[in-house]
Amino acid sequence: MQDFKTITAPATKVIPSGICVIRVSGPETKNVIKKIFVSKESPIDNKRVATYGKIINPRNLDKIDSGVIVFYNAPYSYTGEDVAEISVHGNPLIVKNILSVLYELGVDPAGPGEFTKRAFLNGKLDLVQAEAVNDVILSNADEALKLSNENLEGKFSNAISKIGGPLRDILAELEANIDFPEEDISPSSLEKIKNDLNNSNKIIKNYIDTFNYGACVRDGFRVLILGIPNVGKSSLLNKLLNKERAIVTDISGTTRDLIEEHATINGLEFIFCDTAGICKTDSEVERIGIDLAKKKIDWANLILLIISKDSIEESKKLYNFLKEQGKNFWIIQNKIDVSDVKLDFVKDEKVIKISALKNQNIDVLLNELEKEVKSRYVASEASVVVTNERHLSCLKKAYDALSSCSNAINDNLPLEIISSELRIALNALEEIIGKTYTEDILGKIFSKFCIGK
Repeated sequence: MQDFKTITAPATKVIPSGICVIRVSGPETKNVIKKIFVSKESPIDNKRVATYGKIINPRNLDKIDSGVIVFYNAPYSYTGEDVAEISVHGNPLIVKNILSVLYELGVDPAGPGEFTKRAFLNGKLDLVQAEAVNDVILSNADEALKLSNENLEGKFSNAISKIGGPLRDILAELEANIDFPEEDISPSSLEKIKNDLNNSNKIIKNYIDTFNYGACVRDGFRVLILGIPNVGKSSLLNKLLNKERAIVTDISGTTRDLIEEHATINGLEFIFCDTAGICKTDSEVERIGIDLAKKKIDWANLILLIISKDSIEESKKLYNFLKEQGKNFWIIQNKIDVSDVKLDFVKDEKVIKISALKNQNIDVLLNELEKEVKSRYVASEASVVVTNERHLSCLKKAYDALSSCSNAINDNLPLEIISSELRIALNALEEIIGKTYTEDILGKIFSKFCIGK
């Protein structure tokens, strides 16, 4: 166990509610409970059992609230330390008064993610699992929650450890031959080592290839709705969201700002962005909206170029612009309830014909969007999906180092060089799960957490 001060923070949001939970963790937890809690039975003697009583101010013995305390003794707690969870009425004033009493007793306010950080430092979670705690809390869609739970349960950590085991055996063999140079390593042994390294690198490459899908699932698939004025962009946004989010009129240029909304489609999160119609204009406000729309193009995973019967020539210019930029986009031919025209200038792009006004083929578009995510970012042969940029960076570092190992073997370079590159690869893998870490890494990770988590 690490030697930490005792900390406290609300583990639930401090708003008027039925219950608020205040968490206390650290070596003084027992003493604090004895001073602020009055009950028939002691929660310390009844570990992991909810004990009802009064929370008091020990300075004047005034009652603050009635509530329940559950005490978890070290190391059988979330943080690995003595922990108390105090459940009281969710009145912000009550919570404030209890926290004030705890501070007076020498308990420190917890920082962002400090409880989970202690769980990691005390060996209750590895670093991937610690990060997954925050991901579980923040997941907005079923697929993201599924991947977060898998990481929390250790699926990704186990996969990384499985790669590292054989690599450590190889490193031990190489270093033994370095220590005893009179026993030359045979060419057949080197060939086997190279094959084992390549097999490990193939697995790592499969994991790397899942990141685009994992990032999309975790952060949402970004869809930009683009077109000239009055082609039905805002109407389409409203249909995709199944609510009236954007103002729709017959007046050209109604949308002058970016409208960004999240939606869940069959367990996947999408971020739709409606934009100002792109055209020549004398309006300064409209021009700013158009500039914002153009800048947003690089943000998108996919662009929906909306075209209608009245916009063919102007839309063709926008089509050519996207084509020149090499952007991934679909053609959404709107207003087919009025007229269906042939788009001779369209080459290889997907074309979906809809009527936003009549709600025609909106379900087809939604199904195609779902397929697009799953087909573009298929997880291939990998057993896990990478969702975290830190993990991706470490995997790439390991992949490059193992590639250098294989090249060194091919070039008959000294074993010291091969083992040095192999050690770099192992360190990168160990950094993922937190076997090696720096305070800077921990600071970046846990600063993203809420206080109380």
